[in-house]
Amino acid sequence: MIRGSIRRYYDGENDFEDLIKLIETANVTFQRVQKKGTEKSPEYNDEIQFNYTKGLADYRSHLYKRVDGIKSEFTNEVISQSSRFEKLVFISSKVAELQRAINNLSQSATGFSHSSFTFSNLSAEEGVRVSLTEADIQEYYEVMKKYSDQAMDHIKILEASVQNSSNDDFPQLKPVAPDPNEPSNSKPLAFFDYFYASRGFTRFHNNFYPNSDEDYYNVASIDKDKEVVTYEEYNPEDGEPYTYTREFKQELLDKVYSEFLKAKKFIDAQVNSLDSEASINLFLKLLLYQLRHLHNALEKYPEATKYDTNHYVLKAFVRFIFDKYEPFVENHKEVNYFKKILNPNAEPQPNIVPSPVTQRMLPHKEVVMAFKWVANPAERTTKLYTALVAGNFISRSFELMHISKGFEG
Repeated sequence: MIRGSIRRYYDGENDFEDLIKLIETANVTFQRVQKKGTEKSPEYNDEIQFNYTKGLADYRSHLYKRVDGIKSEFTNEVISQSSRFEKLVFISSKVAELQRAINNLSQSATGFSHSSFTFSNLSAEEGVRVSLTEADIQEYYEVMKKYSDQAMDHIKILEASVQNSSNDDFPQLKPVAPDPNEPSNSKPLAFFDYFYASRGFTRFHNNFYPNSDEDYYNVASIDKDKEVVTYEEYNPEDGEPYTYTREFKQELLDKVYSEFLKAKKFIDAQVNSLDSEASINLFLKLLLYQLRHLHNALEKYPEATKYDTNHYVLKAFVRFIFDKYEPFVENHKEVNYFKKILNPNAEPQPNIVPSPVTQRMLPHKEVVMAFKWVANPAERTTKLYTALVAGNFISRSFELMHISKGFEG
């Protein structure tokens, strides 16, 4: 079996530079690789790499992505130049660089040729003959010509636009609008609202499976019953084939768990930013109402409700709020609804409020002096308040802001 090397250097970080690499050379590599079978009865595939991409479809896909990136990112690079003169200098340098790469490909009556064409048969020592024709190479050249021309046309149009405008006429970079589905302090459950109430789960589920010819390139098998996709790749170090799988249930768990951790941080941050018990009560009350809305939405969403992960994460939010902020939510009028979500078989229990007789009130000055030494204590104010209420050291009527004031200055 051949041990080859697959070099993949198109990372998409700079689409223009990647495009230059894809067209300035015509490096063709042929190798025979064992993909299936055993040592006694191996099954081989003949593989052609063009500029270190795995076949014509892969090469076309790389070119398409690079040109598409140039139409957006390259345009923004031009806009970011501070003056009209600097914009024109920047574009001119890129036009020259792209033209030098394009000039390596020439066309005659018999077809295309490339001045930097190289060929290597990595399986020659094993006696493998190359089944590669001139017509095969011409297909690669035609794709190269098509996408390099598209890139040049876009840059030339951009150059003309700058030449025919003044600094004031040319557009300025605009800030990217925030994603409404991204969580924040004021909307910590934004992602889950999109995922369940707006049915974003369906898009997530559909995107798990390959959706284009390029996506299918390395797919070995798809099991839709078990929701598992198996891929076959080659080790870039020795050319050995290997397989790996993606499981939808695991990817769902990973996604939901990461969003759950983000949301918890935003909840804590918002609570710590509020300066009164009343404002914290209101914030947590609205969160619990939103969780009930999401729970109801999930129950009416057959595609999502069949996955246990979607139920567990909503329960985890309720448990997190009840465990960490119980003094603020213990009198919530729908507390039994949420307790039933956590324990469906439990009997509803009345709210239990500590008797005033058992509560001990610490003098305000002692509260201030006892915790003033803690480094960066503002973040711990709510935890301290919760612990004091839970231990009956202070009553819930004691304003959180009194403790917060103890850490000012």
